Amino acid sequence: MHLKGVTLDKIIPTDVAPKLKTIREYVFYPKEVVKDWRTKIKTNAIKDILNGNIDLFT
Repeated sequence: MHLKGVTLDKIIPTDVAPKLKTIREYVFYPKEVVKDWRTKIKTNAIKDILNGNIDLFT
């Protein structure tokens, strides 16, 4: 497949994006909890986090 003169089978995934690490873990069952791995903060206000209120983690 060609895209703007680039052959996609020659693109190495590490060239497209750096290795990604988990930033946040969302657990919905058996209890709702969000864990932020960078700040080590854990909260059960999962609905607030999903609505964009992530100031807790900054």
